[in-house]
Formats: sequence, structure tokens, C-alpha cells
Amino acid sequence: MVEKRVNGCFVGTALEGRLRAARMTGALEICGVTTGHRVSATARMAANTSFAAVSDARATFDREGPDGRAFLAGEAHEVSLASLHGAFAEAVSSGPLPSEPEAGNGARR
Repeated sequence: MVEKRVNGCFVGTALEGRLRAARMTGALEICGVTTGHRVSATARMAANTSFAAVSDARATFDREGPDGRAFLAGEAHEVSLASLHGAFAEAVSSGPLPSEPEAGNGARR
């Protein structure tokens, strides 16, 4: 766990140094809420610092574009994952959280 004060986990923290000191190889698993902000910022910084990233983002919120167009949370979440996948991270899902309903039972991820 890394305590942070900005969107990405690499800015203003000892995360990169700790990973390098541990001779981290393989992929980092990045998970969290607010796909297009916190998860995206961390995945992009991981890729920019030569760490492979696997993103298991959980959710986001409704968004409004600069032209006033509304984007529902599910759509914003999927577009954020699509933007990360292949370029900065491999977007995967580890499945529902224990408090999440199973997909297909009205759940929207």
C-alpha cells in the first residue's frame, strides 16, 4: 500500500525506489477507483518508468466533456480502460469484489 497525495502513485512517494530496491520484475497490478484519473495516472507512470502494468480498475463516475456532453460512468470506465490497454497496461479483471454483485445480476462495471 502506498499513501499518496496526487492521482498517481509514483509522484511524491517512495514507490519507484522501493520497487527498484526489491528488483521488481514482471508486472505491477494496479487497481482502484476512478479509472480515468488515479488508475490511469499510475499505469501511465508505471509504463514511463519501465514497469509493466496490469490494470484492474474498478469504477468511475459520470463525466461531462468540455462541450457539455454527458458520459455515463460505465461508458467513461470502458473508454478509460481502452485508452490504457495495449499502450500503457494490459486491462484485465480479477472478478467482482466481495461486496459487488455478480455480473449479469444488474451490476454494471
